[in-house]
Amino acid sequence: METFVQEPDAYVQDQRHLRIIFNLTEYQVYKLHHEGVFSLEQWRDYEGKDTVTLIARGKLNAALTQIVKVERREAEMKFNISTTIVDVLFKGGVRVKEKKLNDFLTMELGGRGVVATNRSVLLEEFFKDPTRYIRDKGALEEIRITDAYAGMERAVREEMNMEEDIKNLHYNHVSALLGWSLATPEVKESVHGITKRFLDAALEEVRNPMR
Repeated sequence: METFVQEPDAYVQDQRHLRIIFNLTEYQVYKLHHEGVFSLEQWRDYEGKDTVTLIARGKLNAALTQIVKVERREAEMKFNISTTIVDVLFKGGVRVKEKKLNDFLTMELGGRGVVATNRSVLLEEFFKDPTRYIRDKGALEEIRITDAYAGMERAVREEMNMEEDIKNLHYNHVSALLGWSLATPEVKESVHGITKRFLDAALEEVRNPMR
């Protein structure tokens, strides 16, 4: 089997039969094992995703997406009056800088641009200098024109705005929801809209936990 995977055409000349073999789940699994992919974590960084059949690729990506969703739910937290503004802004949702580049490329762009050496690269670093991590100019341009890229880039900007707001709020002695509830209108209006919405929503949740 190992020899067949390396040179399938040498053993099966009939292209129709060869396509049938390639689409077999057993073949796809063996091929991935042959290339060192035994887990979803290894699939996340696998550079040959485009060589796997659409059905198999879809199932593996769906499984990886489900794992990430579970991790997100586990990271969610309940707010109270002592919850810090940092936790409200960055732990109420998934912080962009905590997402890995290869996860984003796999789940949002079908694995386009995935490189194994980027397995630990966070999106925050990627958006500072995309060409450092995706050297293929053509692939990078294809990625940049997608809605997924634009949305994530926007999320990075919003996160930067929130980090700026946190510094300003700390300067005004606002470090938790209690401080936000007592802050003057001027302080509240000094932050970006997204920051104010998150903090107001969290404070409302504390005041009316059953709503």
